This record gives sequence, structure tokens and C-alpha cells, in this order.
Amino acid sequence: MQLTALTTTAMTTASSPEEAYKIFAGAVSQGLGNMVADALAKALGATSLAAANPAVAGWEKYVNGIAMQMNWGTPGFKAPSTVMTSFSNAVIGTSAAPSIQGGSITIGGTWTF
Repeated sequence: MQLTALTTTAMTTASSPEEAYKIFAGAVSQGLGNMVADALAKALGATSLAAANPAVAGWEKYVNGIAMQMNWGTPGFKAPSTVMTSFSNAVIGTSAAPSIQGGSITIGGTWTF
């Protein structure tokens, strides 16, 4: 996988190492999501079970998409890891196009009983 010129430009204009790291992690997560979705689409396209067993015809319609969660370490280990989720709901054929759905969300609270 290669980073685009847009990504490397964004990394060089970042205001901190952490910001450059987040740009890198986002771009690589997107690329990994694309690779996994493409591989899934190829596997679906290469699998023909209905000819061998007509009772399972249409099984591929159950494959609605794929979600992949990537946990990136945080520089300095001062905070929880950055979590990025890539999701594609169109993996059949060449239209596989996952996208990063969000970063890390932390929810906390204090309870006294």
C-alpha cells in the first residue's frame, strides 16, 4: 500500500507529530479497509456453490458488508489507543468502498453507593 500525495502533504503540514500520526493512521486504516473489502469481493465472486448444491442458492446475499476495527497505539502511551472502524456495505463486485466511520470515543463516570 502506498500513501497518496495528498496524505503525505497533509502529514508534512501537520502542526505536531501526533497530528501527522493521526493522518497516517487514518490513511492506512482506509487502505487496509479497501484491501479487505476487495479481497472479500473477489472471494464472493470466485465462489459458486449453487451449481454443486441448488439448496444453498442465494447464500451470498447474506454477506451484507464487512466492518473492521483497528486499534492504533497512542504515542507515548498517555491515552487510550485510537480506534478506527472501516465499514463497507457494498462488497460485491468492484464497488467495494469502505470508509472510516470515526475515531476513539471514551465514556466514563463516577458512581457512589
